Amino acid sequence: MSSGYSMEDTRRGGVLVTGGAAGIGFATAIRLASEGFDVTVASLEAEAGLPPEIRYVQADVTRLEHHQTLVASIRRPVALVNCAGVTSLARADMLDLPAESFDRVMDVNVRATFFLTQAFARHMMACGRAEDYRAIIFVGSINSEVIGENRADYCMSKAAVSMMSKLFAARLAADGIVTHEVRPGIIRTGMTAPALEKYDRLIEGGGVPMGRWGMPEDVAAAICALARGDFPYATGTVTEIAGGLQLHRV
Repeated sequence: MSSGYSMEDTRRGGVLVTGGAAGIGFATAIRLASEGFDVTVASLEAEAGLPPEIRYVQADVTRLEHHQTLVASIRRPVALVNCAGVTSLARADMLDLPAESFDRVMDVNVRATFFLTQAFARHMMACGRAEDYRAIIFVGSINSEVIGENRADYCMSKAAVSMMSKLFAARLAADGIVTHEVRPGIIRTGMTAPALEKYDRLIEGGGVPMGRWGMPEDVAAAICALARGDFPYATGTVTEIAGGLQLHRV
Protein backbone atom coordinates (compact mmCIF):
# COMPACT_ATOMS: atom_id res chain seq x y z
CA MET A 1 0.00 0.00 0.00
CA SER A 2 1.59 3.26 -1.08
CA SER A 3 2.17 6.22 1.20
CA GLY A 4 0.65 9.67 0.91
CA TYR A 5 -2.96 8.48 0.57
CA SER A 6 -5.56 10.85 2.02
CA MET A 7 -9.32 11.10 2.04
CA GLU A 8 -9.96 14.80 2.39
CA ASP A 9 -13.57 15.86 2.11
CA THR A 10 -12.50 18.65 -0.23
CA ARG A 11 -11.77 16.07 -2.91
CA ARG A 12 -14.40 14.52 -5.17
CA GLY A 13 -14.73 11.29 -3.20
CA GLY A 14 -13.41 7.75 -3.20
CA VAL A 15 -13.10 5.59 -6.31
CA LEU A 16 -12.13 1.93 -6.54
CA VAL A 17 -10.50 0.86 -9.81
CA THR A 18 -10.04 -2.89 -10.22
CA GLY A 19 -7.28 -4.13 -12.49
CA GLY A 20 -5.69 -0.71 -12.16
CA ALA A 21 -2.02 -1.64 -12.16
CA ALA A 22 -1.70 -1.83 -15.96
CA GLY A 23 -3.33 -0.91 -19.25
CA ILE A 24 -6.73 0.77 -19.25
CA GLY A 25 -7.09 0.49 -15.49
CA PHE A 26 -3.75 2.18 -14.89
CA ALA A 27 -4.54 5.05 -17.27
CA THR A 28 -7.95 5.43 -15.64
CA ALA A 29 -6.53 5.58 -12.13
CA ILE A 30 -4.04 8.26 -13.19
CA ARG A 31 -6.73 10.32 -14.92
CA LEU A 32 -9.18 10.10 -12.02
CA ALA A 33 -6.52 11.10 -9.51
CA SER A 34 -5.60 14.10 -11.66
CA GLU A 35 -9.27 15.13 -11.57
CA GLY A 36 -9.30 15.22 -7.78
CA PHE A 37 -10.71 11.80 -6.90
CA ASP A 38 -9.24 9.74 -4.08
CA VAL A 39 -8.30 6.61 -6.00
CA THR A 40 -7.72 3.09 -4.74
CA VAL A 41 -6.36 0.53 -7.19
CA ALA A 42 -7.02 -3.15 -6.56
CA SER A 43 -5.05 -5.56 -8.72
CA LEU A 44 -3.27 -8.89 -8.71
CA GLU A 45 -0.48 -7.33 -10.72
CA ALA A 46 2.30 -5.60 -8.82
CA GLU A 47 2.06 -1.85 -8.46
CA ALA A 48 4.22 -0.29 -11.15
CA GLY A 49 4.69 3.43 -11.23
CA LEU A 50 1.47 4.61 -9.61
CA PRO A 51 1.91 8.06 -8.06
CA PRO A 52 1.93 8.26 -4.24
CA GLU A 53 -1.53 9.83 -4.05
CA ILE A 54 -3.06 6.61 -5.42
CA ARG A 55 -3.58 3.84 -2.89
CA TYR A 56 -2.62 0.37 -4.11
CA VAL A 57 -4.10 -2.86 -2.73
CA GLN A 58 -2.96 -6.23 -4.04
CA ALA A 59 -6.22 -8.14 -4.30
CA ASP A 60 -7.75 -11.09 -6.12
CA VAL A 61 -11.28 -10.02 -7.04
CA THR A 62 -12.32 -13.65 -7.49
CA ARG A 63 -11.98 -14.12 -3.71
CA LEU A 64 -15.52 -13.09 -2.81
CA GLU A 65 -14.80 -13.34 0.90
CA HIS A 66 -12.45 -10.36 0.57
CA HIS A 67 -14.91 -8.05 -1.18
CA GLN A 68 -16.47 -6.57 1.93
CA THR A 69 -13.12 -5.60 3.43
CA LEU A 70 -12.00 -4.12 0.14
CA VAL A 71 -15.06 -1.95 -0.44
CA ALA A 72 -15.27 -0.91 3.21
CA SER A 73 -11.82 0.68 2.84
CA ILE A 74 -13.28 3.24 0.41
CA ARG A 75 -14.55 6.15 2.48
CA ARG A 76 -17.15 8.42 0.90
CA PRO A 77 -17.49 6.09 -2.12
CA VAL A 78 -18.56 7.82 -5.31
CA ALA A 79 -17.48 5.44 -8.08
CA LEU A 80 -16.49 1.89 -8.89
CA VAL A 81 -14.63 1.18 -12.12
CA ASN A 82 -14.80 -2.53 -12.98
CA CYS A 83 -11.72 -2.85 -15.15
CA ALA A 84 -10.30 -6.19 -13.97
CA GLY A 85 -10.62 -8.76 -16.71
CA VAL A 86 -8.88 -11.59 -18.52
CA THR A 87 -9.11 -13.04 -21.99
CA SER A 88 -8.90 -16.60 -23.28
CA LEU A 89 -5.85 -18.62 -22.29
CA ALA A 90 -5.10 -18.99 -26.00
CA ARG A 91 -6.51 -17.62 -29.23
CA ALA A 92 -7.70 -20.79 -30.94
CA ASP A 93 -10.59 -22.56 -32.64
CA MET A 94 -13.63 -22.34 -30.38
CA LEU A 95 -14.25 -26.03 -30.99
CA ASP A 96 -11.06 -26.62 -29.03
CA LEU A 97 -11.85 -24.18 -26.21
CA PRO A 98 -10.95 -25.89 -22.91
CA ALA A 99 -13.19 -25.70 -19.87
CA GLU A 100 -10.24 -24.33 -17.90
CA SER A 101 -10.16 -21.19 -20.04
CA PHE A 102 -13.96 -20.80 -20.00
CA ASP A 103 -14.17 -21.11 -16.22
CA ARG A 104 -11.31 -18.67 -15.64
CA VAL A 105 -12.76 -16.01 -17.91
CA MET A 106 -16.25 -16.30 -16.44
CA ASP A 107 -14.90 -16.30 -12.90
CA VAL A 108 -13.02 -13.02 -13.32
CA ASN A 109 -15.10 -11.15 -15.89
CA VAL A 110 -18.59 -12.12 -14.75
CA ARG A 111 -18.79 -13.71 -11.30
CA ALA A 112 -16.22 -11.52 -9.55
CA THR A 113 -17.48 -8.37 -11.26
CA PHE A 114 -21.08 -9.03 -10.31
CA PHE A 115 -20.44 -9.74 -6.64
CA LEU A 116 -17.93 -6.92 -6.17
CA THR A 117 -20.45 -4.52 -7.71
CA GLN A 118 -23.13 -5.89 -5.41
CA ALA A 119 -20.93 -5.27 -2.36
CA PHE A 120 -19.88 -1.81 -3.55
CA ALA A 121 -23.47 -0.75 -4.27
CA ARG A 122 -24.49 -1.74 -0.75
CA HIS A 123 -21.51 0.21 0.61
CA MET A 124 -22.49 3.30 -1.36
CA MET A 125 -26.06 3.14 -0.14
CA ALA A 126 -24.95 2.63 3.46
CA CYS A 127 -22.40 5.43 3.76
CA GLY A 128 -22.61 7.59 0.66
CA ARG A 129 -23.64 11.24 0.73
CA ALA A 130 -26.89 12.14 -0.99
CA GLU A 131 -25.33 15.21 -2.59
CA ASP A 132 -22.59 13.16 -4.26
CA TYR A 133 -22.94 11.98 -7.84
CA ARG A 134 -22.38 8.22 -7.64
CA ALA A 135 -21.57 5.89 -10.52
CA ILE A 136 -20.61 2.32 -11.31
CA ILE A 137 -18.72 1.91 -14.57
CA PHE A 138 -18.21 -1.40 -16.32
CA VAL A 139 -15.34 -1.77 -18.78
CA GLY A 140 -16.85 -4.07 -21.36
CA SER A 141 -15.61 -4.70 -24.88
CA ILE A 142 -16.63 -4.24 -28.47
CA ASN A 143 -16.55 -8.06 -28.44
CA SER A 144 -19.84 -8.09 -26.58
CA GLU A 145 -21.33 -7.70 -30.07
CA VAL A 146 -18.44 -8.06 -32.53
CA ILE A 147 -17.54 -11.75 -32.85
CA GLY A 148 -14.07 -13.04 -32.08
CA GLU A 149 -14.34 -16.75 -32.84
CA ASN A 150 -10.90 -17.46 -31.40
CA ARG A 151 -11.96 -15.98 -28.02
CA ALA A 152 -15.48 -17.30 -27.58
CA ASP A 153 -15.39 -17.34 -23.79
CA TYR A 154 -14.18 -13.74 -23.65
CA CYS A 155 -16.89 -12.55 -26.06
CA MET A 156 -19.63 -14.26 -24.06
CA SER A 157 -18.31 -12.86 -20.79
CA LYS A 158 -18.41 -9.31 -22.14
CA ALA A 159 -21.95 -9.80 -23.43
CA ALA A 160 -22.84 -10.75 -19.86
CA VAL A 161 -21.15 -7.60 -18.56
CA SER A 162 -23.34 -5.53 -20.90
CA MET A 163 -26.49 -7.02 -19.39
CA MET A 164 -25.03 -6.67 -15.91
CA SER A 165 -24.68 -2.91 -16.38
CA LYS A 166 -28.32 -2.63 -17.45
CA LEU A 167 -29.53 -4.73 -14.54
CA PHE A 168 -27.67 -2.65 -11.98
CA ALA A 169 -28.86 0.54 -13.71
CA ALA A 170 -32.47 -0.51 -13.23
CA ARG A 171 -31.96 -1.60 -9.64
CA LEU A 172 -29.93 1.37 -8.41
CA ALA A 173 -31.44 4.38 -10.20
CA ALA A 174 -33.93 5.07 -7.42
CA ASP A 175 -31.04 5.05 -4.93
CA GLY A 176 -29.23 7.80 -6.84
CA ILE A 177 -26.58 5.53 -8.32
CA VAL A 178 -26.05 5.34 -12.08
CA THR A 179 -24.24 2.75 -14.15
CA HIS A 180 -22.45 3.00 -17.47
CA GLU A 181 -20.72 0.55 -19.76
CA VAL A 182 -17.63 1.61 -21.71
CA ARG A 183 -16.77 -0.62 -24.66
CA PRO A 184 -13.16 -0.36 -25.82
CA GLY A 185 -12.21 -1.48 -29.30
CA ILE A 186 -8.64 -2.28 -30.34
CA ILE A 187 -6.61 -0.72 -27.53
CA ARG A 188 -2.83 -1.01 -27.33
CA THR A 189 -2.38 -2.97 -24.10
CA GLY A 190 -0.80 -6.20 -22.95
CA MET A 191 -4.03 -8.03 -23.73
CA THR A 192 -3.89 -7.13 -27.44
CA ALA A 193 -0.12 -7.57 -27.79
CA PRO A 194 -0.37 -11.23 -28.97
CA ALA A 195 -2.45 -10.09 -31.96
CA LEU A 196 -0.38 -7.02 -32.84
CA GLU A 197 0.22 -7.93 -36.50
CA LYS A 198 -3.40 -9.01 -37.05
CA TYR A 199 -4.75 -5.74 -35.68
CA ASP A 200 -2.18 -3.69 -37.59
CA ARG A 201 -3.47 -5.27 -40.82
CA LEU A 202 -7.09 -4.70 -39.81
CA ILE A 203 -6.47 -1.03 -39.09
CA GLU A 204 -4.42 -0.51 -42.26
CA GLY A 205 -7.17 -2.21 -44.26
CA GLY A 206 -9.82 0.23 -43.07
CA GLY A 207 -11.41 -1.97 -40.40
CA VAL A 208 -11.12 0.92 -37.96
CA PRO A 209 -12.50 4.04 -39.70
CA MET A 210 -10.42 6.41 -37.56
CA GLY A 211 -7.31 4.62 -38.83
CA ARG A 212 -5.35 4.13 -35.62
CA TRP A 213 -4.96 2.05 -32.53
CA GLY A 214 -6.82 3.19 -29.46
CA MET A 215 -4.77 4.06 -26.42
CA PRO A 216 -5.60 3.39 -22.77
CA GLU A 217 -5.88 7.15 -22.27
CA ASP A 218 -8.72 7.27 -24.83
CA VAL A 219 -10.76 4.94 -22.66
CA ALA A 220 -9.71 6.64 -19.44
CA ALA A 221 -11.01 9.99 -20.71
CA ALA A 222 -14.47 8.52 -21.27
CA ILE A 223 -14.51 6.79 -17.89
CA CYS A 224 -13.51 9.99 -16.14
CA ALA A 225 -16.31 11.96 -17.81
CA LEU A 226 -18.83 9.37 -16.66
CA ALA A 227 -17.40 9.30 -13.12
CA ARG A 228 -17.54 13.10 -12.92
CA GLY A 229 -21.21 13.10 -13.79
CA ASP A 230 -20.95 14.99 -17.07
CA PHE A 231 -24.19 13.27 -18.12
CA PRO A 232 -26.30 13.52 -14.97
CA TYR A 233 -29.58 12.36 -16.52
CA ALA A 234 -28.17 9.15 -18.00
CA THR A 235 -27.87 5.60 -16.73
CA GLY A 236 -27.52 2.18 -18.32
CA THR A 237 -25.67 3.74 -21.24
CA VAL A 238 -23.10 2.24 -23.61
CA THR A 239 -20.12 4.32 -24.76
CA GLU A 240 -18.05 2.78 -27.54
CA ILE A 241 -14.42 3.87 -27.62
CA ALA A 242 -13.49 1.96 -30.74
CA GLY A 243 -12.58 4.40 -33.50
CA GLY A 244 -15.65 3.31 -35.44
CA LEU A 245 -14.84 -0.42 -35.37
CA GLN A 246 -18.42 -1.06 -34.27
CA LEU A 247 -19.84 0.44 -37.48
CA HIS A 248 -21.20 -2.08 -39.97
CA ARG A 249 -20.30 -1.14 -43.53
CA VAL A 250 -21.10 -2.81 -46.83
